[in-house]
Amino acid sequence: MPDEFGRFFEFPPFRFDLADKILTSDGQTIALPTRAAEILAHLIQNRDRLVSRKELREKFWSDLYVADNTIDRQVSEIRRALRSQPNSDHHIETQSKKGWRLVVDVAAAGQPSRKRNRRDAGHEPKTEMELALADGRRGLGSDDRRG
Repeated sequence: MPDEFGRFFEFPPFRFDLADKILTSDGQTIALPTRAAEILAHLIQNRDRLVSRKELREKFWSDLYVADNTIDRQVSEIRRALRSQPNSDHHIETQSKKGWRLVVDVAAAGQPSRKRNRRDAGHEPKTEMELALADGRRGLGSDDRRG
């Protein structure tokens, strides 16, 4: 189910279709097992917080027992799909014995990204909305459309 910001999420060079659980990069579909795609969707929807192994177990395997390594394998599949190294926290941060958090800048397609801290060094506006906000211009909202 898409969250309040929309169906498509971008974290360049990737785009994720939240409804259909499809990951693409530069227009090419990237193979991702179904459960891993569901977990990636959950991480995107909860990108501002840590997602615990217990939470994933209850959400995706509520009526089955699964070993910790089953969940770990799904997260590894996501990392592989995102071209991360197995021990890299480039896309997904691991907090040992606690859980995972998506640490890339994720934006609903066509919307400014939701960064935890916009004052991070090196942040340059990339979307049309970010450029407008940086220039002090007002973005085109639904009340501003003329037709």
